[in-house]
Amino acid sequence: MRLLKLAANQATFRTVEFNRTGLSLIVAEQRSARSSSTKNYNGVGKSLMLELLHFCLGSNHNKAFQRYLPDWVFFLTIELDGREHLITRSTDNPKELFLDGERISLNNLRAFLQSGNFDIPAISHISFRALVKRFIRSGPEAYTSFFFADSSERTNLYDAMLRNAFLLGLDLHLAKKKYDLRQREKKLTETMRQLENEPLFADVIAQDTLDLELMALREQASKLRGDLQAFRVAQDYHAIEQEANGIKREADSLRREKVKLEEATGQIDRSLVTKGDLPKQRVYDLYSEAQRDLPAMLQRRIDEVLEFQRDLQQRRVYRLTRERQDLDRQRHQIEEQLAEVSARLDEKIRYLSEHRALDEYVAVNNELSEIQRQIAKLEESKALRERVNNELRRIDLELADQNIATDEYLKTAEPLISEAIAAFRLCSRELYGSRPSGLAISNDDGENQQRYHIDAHITADAAEGINEAKIFCYDITILRLRRGHRIEFLAHDSTLFGPIDPRQRLTMLRIADRWSRELGTQYIATLNLHDITSISQQAQLESGELERLFSEPSVVLRLADDSPRSKLLGIDVDMNYLE
Repeated sequence: MRLLKLAANQATFRTVEFNRTGLSLIVAEQRSARSSSTKNYNGVGKSLMLELLHFCLGSNHNKAFQRYLPDWVFFLTIELDGREHLITRSTDNPKELFLDGERISLNNLRAFLQSGNFDIPAISHISFRALVKRFIRSGPEAYTSFFFADSSERTNLYDAMLRNAFLLGLDLHLAKKKYDLRQREKKLTETMRQLENEPLFADVIAQDTLDLELMALREQASKLRGDLQAFRVAQDYHAIEQEANGIKREADSLRREKVKLEEATGQIDRSLVTKGDLPKQRVYDLYSEAQRDLPAMLQRRIDEVLEFQRDLQQRRVYRLTRERQDLDRQRHQIEEQLAEVSARLDEKIRYLSEHRALDEYVAVNNELSEIQRQIAKLEESKALRERVNNELRRIDLELADQNIATDEYLKTAEPLISEAIAAFRLCSRELYGSRPSGLAISNDDGENQQRYHIDAHITADAAEGINEAKIFCYDITILRLRRGHRIEFLAHDSTLFGPIDPRQRLTMLRIADRWSRELGTQYIATLNLHDITSISQQAQLESGELERLFSEPSVVLRLADDSPRSKLLGIDVDMNYLE
């Protein structure tokens, strides 16, 4: 695919027509007195041009375009398989796209561009949009490392590795295999962590006493099953229990009555043995003494009094004896009743001891069910833990096998890798002479999801501009190798050139010009005028080289900040399209 023309439906837009091969430079000049930044909201449109290319090539909806550029429609003419195609996209309705005048969905446009530009295997994380970002680096994040095309890849290292491996022509199935194994390992480890955190098993598993816990629970369950088998459930258990309680209350009442009778009998017995009267002689003595003081009338009746006292005592003994006999009869009757009631109570108690209430049976059965549930869950936990551990061990073995397979593959792919290293070194040597440099591609056997370790190296790569030089050489190498793609262009923003020494900057543009012509490809770049003037001031130029590189037809568009008409859109717009 080549980029031929970027246009818009607004007359103010500065149409960009790209050279079919060789350089296509968009140069920004600072003509006004105030300074401007190439990446601020008031820029002239160099970086915006790259973003518009992505917009027409099926990027996600850009809300800034919709808000600040209403009623704008952009047209991108491309060449694919020798045929020209026109892509049309509106800012008002980003889903409204046309391909050669016919409406097409965003997904179908992406599918069309993917099939025409990349031979992507049936592996996820690789798509036209993910790959084309490496041929049109847009936004500051794209220029921080050769390895990343946007900020999202920094948090998804596997995605970045896979896309770079694809463009380098490496075996992606080995990469996917390690990724799948690590993903499975991650899920299994999470399953084990959740299992260990479950309250029922946390202590058991943490102390590694699962088998002992299971043994104890099984013994308890066996005992409860035996109890249930021996259970004799009485449907009227509670009625019998209430009846027994009534009989017990009756027996208790009889016992209390018996105690009362026994106490009364004892009182009578004590009364019978009590001698309350004075001896007869004592009476005579008392009356003899009284003769001096008492009337004679009282003294002559002593015999009568003694006779009355004897009669009274005999009647008292008779009464107490009869009362005692009545108490004995009552006590005997109560003892008979108590014996009968006790017999009835014993019978009820024996019945209740031999039987169980239904709710008691249900309670025991529920207890057994709960223990069986715990046993089942522990057994399931044990089986799951064993399966997880077995699968984790299997994954370890398979990862080891994959490491061996990857080492063997990289040996067989040595010519492929050497070609990529040579292409990178060819570019870096022109920039930095004999300084050691190259691509390093090796087996990443670390505990991560990366199958390949891919690095671009230029000695003293901490020096200013070295990172940008690595990006340039790497992108040129990818374009030159043509592995898995049919992209015929490479586009860089002025962000790439700013930190680089003017001499290396000139060399980069020489390489881009020569290689793009040799390969029949396009090199599109945005530059600031001071990037060019610094070259003319510090670098040694060949005769006519400055005009050939930095004048028409290599320069396809000049932008300036002196008026809105000199900017890409032809109007002033305060818009952060990268937000």
